[in-house]
Amino acid sequence: MTEPKQSQRQPIERTGTGTETRAGTETASRAETMTGAETGAGGVPLPYLSPRAPGEATALLHCRTGERTSYARLTALVDRAARALADRGIGPGQTVALLLGNGVPFAAAYHGALRAGATVLPLDPLAPPAEWERLIRTAHARSLVTTRDAWDALRPLPGARALRHTLLTDTGAGLEEPDTGPEPEPGDGPGPELGPEPETEPEPEPEPGPESTPQGVPEHFPIPDPTATAVLLSSSGTSGPPKLIRLTHGNLSVNLAQIHARQRLTPDDVIVAAAPWRHIFGMQMALNHSLRSGATLAFTGARFSLEELLHAVERHRITVAFLAPPTVRLLAQDPAVDRYDLSSLRIILSGGAPLAPEIADACARRTGAVVRQGFGMTELGCAFLVPDGAEDPPPGSVGLPLPGTDVRISDPETGAELPPGTEGELWLRGPQISPGPAGDGTAPAPALTDGEGWLHTGDLARVDARGYCFVTGRLKELIKYKGHSVAPAESEAVLLTHPAVADAAVVGVPDPDCGELPKAYVVLRPESGIPRPLPDPPPGSPLPSPLASLLDSLLAHVAERVPPQRRIRAIETVRELPRNATGKLLRRELTARAAATARGALHGRTALVTGASRGLGLLFAEALAAAGADVVITGRDGRTLAGAAERVARAAPDDRTRVRAIPMDVRDPAAVRRAVEEATGALGPIGVLVNNAGVTGPRGPLWEVGGEEWWDAQETNVRGVVNACRAVVPGMIAAGAGARIVNVVSVAGQQGWAHASAYSVSKSAGIRLTECLAAELEPHGIAAFSFHPGLVDSGMTADHLRRHPTGDHWEDLIGEWLHTAYENGRFTPAEDAARALVRLVSGPADALSGRYVTTESVLADPPRRADGGG
Repeated sequence: MTEPKQSQRQPIERTGTGTETRAGTETASRAETMTGAETGAGGVPLPYLSPRAPGEATALLHCRTGERTSYARLTALVDRAARALADRGIGPGQTVALLLGNGVPFAAAYHGALRAGATVLPLDPLAPPAEWERLIRTAHARSLVTTRDAWDALRPLPGARALRHTLLTDTGAGLEEPDTGPEPEPGDGPGPELGPEPETEPEPEPEPGPESTPQGVPEHFPIPDPTATAVLLSSSGTSGPPKLIRLTHGNLSVNLAQIHARQRLTPDDVIVAAAPWRHIFGMQMALNHSLRSGATLAFTGARFSLEELLHAVERHRITVAFLAPPTVRLLAQDPAVDRYDLSSLRIILSGGAPLAPEIADACARRTGAVVRQGFGMTELGCAFLVPDGAEDPPPGSVGLPLPGTDVRISDPETGAELPPGTEGELWLRGPQISPGPAGDGTAPAPALTDGEGWLHTGDLARVDARGYCFVTGRLKELIKYKGHSVAPAESEAVLLTHPAVADAAVVGVPDPDCGELPKAYVVLRPESGIPRPLPDPPPGSPLPSPLASLLDSLLAHVAERVPPQRRIRAIETVRELPRNATGKLLRRELTARAAATARGALHGRTALVTGASRGLGLLFAEALAAAGADVVITGRDGRTLAGAAERVARAAPDDRTRVRAIPMDVRDPAAVRRAVEEATGALGPIGVLVNNAGVTGPRGPLWEVGGEEWWDAQETNVRGVVNACRAVVPGMIAAGAGARIVNVVSVAGQQGWAHASAYSVSKSAGIRLTECLAAELEPHGIAAFSFHPGLVDSGMTADHLRRHPTGDHWEDLIGEWLHTAYENGRFTPAEDAARALVRLVSGPADALSGRYVTTESVLADPPRRADGGG
């Protein structure tokens, strides 16, 4: 078999017949792993209930109560729901909204509506009633299945009057209409219909289907058209409110067959899923996949704690768990796991957001289960899974493409196909892809795919030579929070309705548990009552109380108006949002800033930079402020220092960043101690120390240079570092682990520079001092680095370049060498040196504590944490 291309279907696989097929090259080939009924070629497009499951077998299991619903009982409830809907004229071409959580009523109403030929619109019970109303209007739903409490909350809204039928499921899974009089008893006829009478007569009951109707489908219901819309699922766009995505009976049934080809569930399996069944992950991977396989699906209420999951696994002998990454992380780390017997658990499948390989490994070791992750989207269901029994699947992969699924990695700018192993935009093509969003009735809705059938996912990915896919990031503005798609425009619009907000933008911040956290940047109105610039908060208080209160009110303002998964999780004030000349928001700049801040974790940290009135020290101070740190800059010249502080403040991302300028001579131990005390009192404990202050010393042979000048270089470059560390380190130790020290050195300390011995010796001493310091600080969790930023056109290096030639033989030799290096492109860009420094003090390089590092080594191959973290 030749090495597969990126634009290919899943690799050749062996089928049960012993023949080789390429499951996806042609429809006929797909039929070898998918039956005609499942592909929509005939029979039942959706395998509602498994004919392989005996009637007395358990279909659904309530984790808390232990109540079991058999396949026979569920079949009867589905049939009852379908008849209740059909009796009211609800069938093909009509949409039924389901406002229900996971449970028997949802399963019965969902499959009952599909059996009646209607389209299902699942709604989030945790969302505000206004959100229910909006989606009901958008989908033109005329029927609703819900609970009494939810109906009472929705009923006062104007959109509720458009509903012709509302059916309640408070008692069991039966459906009954609300009554303005006494509560009807279960099984009673319908009460008065809700809302206005339809203008036309109800549609007649559908004609009976053919006599050869497959098992499990009542004869009086026709077989749904495979191209008919089965469900409308809420997805999100990048520039507006969520769209409703159409998935047909054919989409769902083909995808179930694809899933089953990769992951075989059996009637002996007991499955638990934390995902809501209204979500594509819970609907297809859990509910429909379980019923198709004749397995038992365990469920809980809307809130699913770790203890409840562990108890369910132990009590009900769960074998398969469909979980989100935050829950997998808890299984890997929470001490409660050790108190339960999880020996029955054979596989954990994570979906909805990326799962770090080290978390998957830790969870597998802790639980004894195989941990896998997959990849899917609302627009297509599941697209990648690691096959059952796969040998050595690569860590971090979302698996192989499902049978019948084409994969292509394309250049995001040109669309050109990229070679294997190259990162690009993930394109997918297959029979499970949605035909498109629901239209608004005024014009046909646009297709989701291009002219060749490719769905441009907006995800960055690469595919290895074995066909395994690795999703590495996102191109779209869409924020992925715990598997939910969050459109920034929606939250921005809500923020702008607050009287204190003049402008707002929302971006995603990387998060190891949730994938991304929605974070808002807001510009406050002058009448908000918050002074600008903001005053320094008192020691120990990160925010002035008026601002903290206002930001809390903004978070609450959004939370009251959007579902939980679309709430803003972090918020910051800024002077202005980045926009281009036409006023378009430059969202990528905010995303990059938020990502850098999240990776660096410098918000709330205080950094002290010596020798920061100019040159590299000022450059480093600006970079630290841009990454969110509060910054103290020191130097001998107070006037120059004041101007530098203004530059550092302008580099800060928001009004909350504090900058302090303190005149200080690093050679004076008492002066250094006073400066550190002042900085700590104003801004809190120092968590980052950058020892940048230094001088070049005299040039020329050792026996010809002035002795005092030679020793003065040691005083500044060596004793200055010692003085600063002695003053700062005790506070770092007292504050706990996580502090970092960077001693700025030079390659001269590694190689030795003739005619610049004072500088070379001092930098060599700095490198050895750092090695000793790192070893002494290791027990306290504090890292120290010798950092050579390279030749940067700044500070002392720039001085040499600008004043060459000087007429001094030794000065001009150095100047000539620098000019040659500059002309040969051996200078380091200032922004690269700044980025490398921020990375060093942010944590990813802690495994290199004590070593000599350069800008190139830090940026070219970012080191991993000693504990295996990224």
